[in-house]
Amino acid sequence: HAAHHHPAKSTATAPSAGQKALARAQAARRALEQQQAAEAATLRAKQIASAQAEAKARQDTARTLAYTAQTHTAQSAMDSTQSHIQTLQANISELKNKRTAIQADIRQQNAALQPLLPIAARLSIAPDAALLASPETASESVTALSILGGFSQLTRQRAQTLQSREDELHAISSDLEQHQKELSDLLTQQTHERNTAAARTRIAAHQEAVADQGAQKARKAVADAMQAAADLSAEITNLVQQEAQARAELEKEAAALARQHEFERARHARSQAQSQIGRASCR
Repeated sequence: HAAHHHPAKSTATAPSAGQKALARAQAARRALEQQQAAEAATLRAKQIASAQAEAKARQDTARTLAYTAQTHTAQSAMDSTQSHIQTLQANISELKNKRTAIQADIRQQNAALQPLLPIAARLSIAPDAALLASPETASESVTALSILGGFSQLTRQRAQTLQSREDELHAISSDLEQHQKELSDLLTQQTHERNTAAARTRIAAHQEAVADQGAQKARKAVADAMQAAADLSAEITNLVQQEAQARAELEKEAAALARQHEFERARHARSQAQSQIGRASCR
């Protein structure tokens, strides 16, 4: 009787092939589920990073658009400035031409006055000398006085005209200097505004490009993580199926063992019955 229970005891202690297969499938599934939890956390972190990168890219795009708009505004201002510059340049050119004409007129006036100056100088020293040298008749004296008066008036007019032209030249030179300074300031301002706007737009465009690359990388990282999660989920599903198969095999094993056990018990009962019948007939 003890001999029949010894093998059963050893069978209970040693796991069967089905039990080993089930244990392996369960261990692999638990490991993958832990990995899945870790990768889910990684995916969430990557999704957050991607959302932040997208927000940064949108922000940089908006900044670039704003700077581009500012550049257009600056360009419009520069166009207006350019118009002003052209007007100034035309005024300067006109003033230069006027100055040249006045300088030529002053030279002409000077040339006309030069022969009269020595006579005017002598007359200012001895105004009556010409009268003393002239004929003594009254009519000739009157004529001489008239000539002297006319000469004085002509000399005075020419001097006044010359002074007027020199004043005009001075005023034009002053206007010209003021216009040239304004033109220089406008050109400097225009260059500075153009360079500043261009540099700002260039930097913003570079930042936008970098942000776009970052957003693309973040999107790819999320897509890769989602694919990895899908692959892992497929592996877990496969392992669950393996577990189900292993359980089914175990159930078959258990049913076979139960049948074997019933058969052994029936055989043992028959054997006992036969031995009891034998002993009874011997009596």
